[in-house]
Amino acid sequence: MKAMANIIEAVIGAMIILGAMMFLFTSQPIQEQDMYDTVYNCLIHSKDYTNMETVFGQCIPSTYDFQMKTCTTTECMTTLPSDKTIISAEYIDSGPELIKVWVYK
Repeated sequence: MKAMANIIEAVIGAMIILGAMMFLFTSQPIQEQDMYDTVYNCLIHSKDYTNMETVFGQCIPSTYDFQMKTCTTTECMTTLPSDKTIISAEYIDSGPELIKVWVYK
């Protein structure tokens, strides 16, 4: 009976350690992918591309900053901060115009 209790205790301890490791060592790319999906979905579902500052203010968390640019060619660049991780999403509307958004934290 004592051996069975030790086995159960070891299994519960291993589960707690594995759970803590999974919680502490979550990977950053998943969060970046989630932010890319959020920005892209915001671009897709927006109807008014002239007022995107307001639209993105509602779509992305306030802890993130963003820049947006509407271009007529794929050569669409802007000056971005070099010390931050930048997530970029783009969408071509029926204009056809390329709407590109850079989000960073």
